[in-house]
Amino acid sequence: LPSQLSGGQQQRVALARAVVVEPALLLLDEPLSNLDARLRVQMRNELVKLQRQLGITTIYVTHDQDEALMLSTRIAVMHQGRLVQLGVPWEVYERPADLFVAEFLGGTNFLPGTVRVADGTALDVELGNGPRIRASAARNPGVASGDRVTVCLRPEALALGDAGGVGAAPAEAATATNLLRGTLRLSNYLGSVMVCEVELSGGAVLRVQTANPREHLRFAEGGPVAVRFAPGDVLLLRRTV
Repeated sequence: LPSQLSGGQQQRVALARAVVVEPALLLLDEPLSNLDARLRVQMRNELVKLQRQLGITTIYVTHDQDEALMLSTRIAVMHQGRLVQLGVPWEVYERPADLFVAEFLGGTNFLPGTVRVADGTALDVELGNGPRIRASAARNPGVASGDRVTVCLRPEALALGDAGGVGAAPAEAATATNLLRGTLRLSNYLGSVMVCEVELSGGAVLRVQTANPREHLRFAEGGPVAVRFAPGDVLLLRRTV
């Protein structure tokens, strides 16, 4: 009986009824929102396999960034009823059109800044709280000296180190300008990753996500740390105000 089916079984039955008629277009409006986390992952994989097997053009509506990135060949980001960006997953993630897209896909850290030097290969950016960082000019075309910008830093692009900068890999030694000191306020061990929050001297908080949690267990909450990142991981979005 239908009432005896689990949530996952009900989803499979509903999907089977929809595709059996071989539609030219399939609309799925947050179909996995009522499932538990483990079952959601299983159903995502099944949907990917089914879509590739049947070749049905599918519009998948979701507020879950992981679903959007995993299931899509093209992503359309809507905000207040308006299309703000359309592109392949990596492009939307790596080159968001505005702050809304950057925040929706990845929970980006934002810091206000002003470009002080632009030499064609690198950009020298003064942050609102004082320190300067460097960004890649190739990653940020069209940004010029004097521009007021929002500095966007993905949590997974940041690395924790000792407050004195000790522990930086040799390849990162040349990017010493991209070192921000602060206090470790929160450290959450999630098994495969560790998610931390670092409060900078000016009060801004950076979210850091590392895929090597064991080597960061030595950092104690309330203690001084440094956040390091490469110039190529800095995205600058120009501000109008």
